[in-house]
Amino acid sequence: MQIKTRINLRQIATLSIAFVILSAFAGAQEARNTPLIVSVTDMSGAGVRSAHITLTRDETTTEIKVDADENGRAEINVEPGSYRLSVGSPGFFNSHQQIEVRDVSQNIEVKLRVGSCPPGSCFTVSRPDTLEPASPPLDTLWISVDEAGSSR
Repeated sequence: MQIKTRINLRQIATLSIAFVILSAFAGAQEARNTPLIVSVTDMSGAGVRSAHITLTRDETTTEIKVDADENGRAEINVEPGSYRLSVGSPGFFNSHQQIEVRDVSQNIEVKLRVGSCPPGSCFTVSRPDTLEPASPPLDTLWISVDEAGSSR
C-alpha cells in the first residue's frame, strides 16, 4: 500500500512540475513581441530617409517613435494588437492608417506624397470631434480665410 502512495505522490509531483513549466512557456508566448517592418517611400518608390514613424497602440495609447534609416526602413518590435501608424517627413504630406499587428512578422509599405500644408491650414479629420494637424491625400480639409474673417 505504501508503494502505491509513493507512486501517486511522484506522479503528482511530476505533473505539477510539468504544469509550471508549460505555464511559464505559455506566458512567455503571450507577451512575445513581433517584428513590424515599415518601409517609407515617395510615390516613385524611392526610400524617404529619416521619416518620422509613430505607432500608437489603441488599447493603451502608448506611443513608439522611431526614425527610418537612410533607405526609409524601420523595424519595430511590438505586441500583437491594433495600432495607429503615423508617418511624416519634411516636404511630404503626413500619412495615417489603422493597422492590425498579428503574431507573425509583417511588412507595411507607406507611400508619402510630396507637398505640405501651410501651418494651421490643413487638417485630417480622424474622429468627428477632433481635428489634428496632418494631411493625407483623401481626407484633407483646406480652409482659406480672407482678411474679414469669412471662409471661402
